[in-house]
Amino acid sequence: LYYPIDIVPAVQARLECNPSFFLETPPLGEIDWRWYWQGTTKPRSGYYRVNIFDVVRATAAYGTTGYGEPDPNWFPGADIDSWDLGCVGLYDLITILTRYGECFGKP
Repeated sequence: LYYPIDIVPAVQARLECNPSFFLETPPLGEIDWRWYWQGTTKPRSGYYRVNIFDVVRATAAYGTTGYGEPDPNWFPGADIDSWDLGCVGLYDLITILTRYGECFGKP
């Protein structure tokens, strides 16, 4: 969302906003926030990957809701069904499972 354009160590950092950051939201970007870096030469590239940790987190949230006081296991990132917001249901789990192993994103 923001990237540095000027850094003075121990004094200040100026940031520039990327207004179109969320226009390229990756599929399931809500649930998968772990970035896998590739290579060591900068600028490095990388990707997001839907893996078993994402599936387990979504499965633990199955049947929970965020209405009123949220359930302890409710995970907003797993609630990706735009027609049934506030509840992690079967559609959410199926969507996540069909994307299992998928890599996406760009630096």
